[in-house]
Amino acid sequence: MRKNVLWMLTAILICGANVLTACSNNDLPADNPAVDNLAEKLIGKWMMDEVDGKLVPTDSKQVLTYGPDNKFYYSLSINAITDLNVWVDHCEGSYTITGKNTCVQTVNVAGTNIMFKQQPTFILINDDEMRLNASNETHVDGKPYRVTSYPNERKIRVKHDYSTDVVGTWEGIRTSEQDEYSDGLPHRWEYKADGTFVYYRQNDKGEWVADVNTMSEYFVDGTLLCSRWKNVGNDKENRESWEIESIENDVMKWTALRQKADGTTYTATFSMKRVK
Repeated sequence: MRKNVLWMLTAILICGANVLTACSNNDLPADNPAVDNLAEKLIGKWMMDEVDGKLVPTDSKQVLTYGPDNKFYYSLSINAITDLNVWVDHCEGSYTITGKNTCVQTVNVAGTNIMFKQQPTFILINDDEMRLNASNETHVDGKPYRVTSYPNERKIRVKHDYSTDVVGTWEGIRTSEQDEYSDGLPHRWEYKADGTFVYYRQNDKGEWVADVNTMSEYFVDGTLLCSRWKNVGNDKENRESWEIESIENDVMKWTALRQKADGTTYTATFSMKRVK
C-alpha cells in the first residue's frame, strides 16, 4: 500500500511539472512542428510587438499582411532601417510555406533596388499572437547587404485597420514635453484619402493657415500611422510614427513607445477631435 501511494505522488508531481513547462511558449524548440494549419492561421494582419521579451519602440515596428493567394504586404516604421532611408508603405511581396511551421517571404521595395528576404520559423499562432524566430536578409543591387535575426519574436494580430477612419481633419494639442514636435499649441492635420496631409497652424488673428511643404505624406497600416514631410527651404526629411489606439465618437487617440539616446523608454500619448 505504501509503495502505491508513493507511486501516485510521484506521478502527480511529474504531471504538474509538465503542465508548468507547457505554459512557457518561449521554451518550445525552434523546430517544433506545433502549428497546425499554418496556411490558414497565417492569414491576416500582424504587427511586431516584442523581440526577446522586450517591447519594440513604435519607430522600429513592422506590419505584415498575409493573404490567401501567397501574397503579403509589408510596412515599416521610420527607424526600422535608418541606413537605407527607405519608405516602406504596403509594399507587395510573396511568401511560400516550406514546412509545417516555416515559410520564406520576399518583398521588393517599390522604386528602389532593395529586396528583403525573411525566413520565419513559427512556434505558436493563435487568434491574438504569433511567436517565432526569424532570419532576415537585405539585398541591394542583387547583392547581400545585411543579415539579421530576431530570436523569440512576438507579433500581435491587428484586428482593426484605421486607414479609412483617419481621413478628415483633426485638431489637438500635443502636451508631451519629451516628444520632439510638442509645443503646447493647438494644431490641425487634414489627412486625405490619396496619402497626403495638410498641416495647419493658427496665426496671431486665430485664423487657421496651412503650411506649404514640399512633401507631406502619410500611410496607415492597421494601427500604425507613419508620416513624413519637408519644410519649404529645407531639404531635410522629417518622419514620425504613432500607433492609433482608438477612433470613437469623433475622438482619435494615439500612443507611442519612444526610446531615448540612453536606451530608456517612455510612452507618449496624443488626443484630438474631428473638425466637422
